[in-house]
Amino acid sequence: MVGLSCSAYFNFPNLILSIEALKAEFASLDIAVGGRALAIENLDSINKYPNTMCIHSLPELEDMLQSSCFVVA
Repeated sequence: MVGLSCSAYFNFPNLILSIEALKAEFASLDIAVGGRALAIENLDSINKYPNTMCIHSLPELEDMLQSSCFVVA
């Protein structure tokens, strides 16, 4: 599992490009996306990818990563 966190200042199209690049290289990778930018962008753009989920709070994202087998910092 990899976690991607984006601030309100992050370029949302770059987030989508990052997800697409990860999925192209590792199709079965679980991706958790969280951060303030998600509150203002279209979540359907993220939810359309398999094994990709939106986490609406940073503490929840951190908890999910800490409980997974691999932590990416």
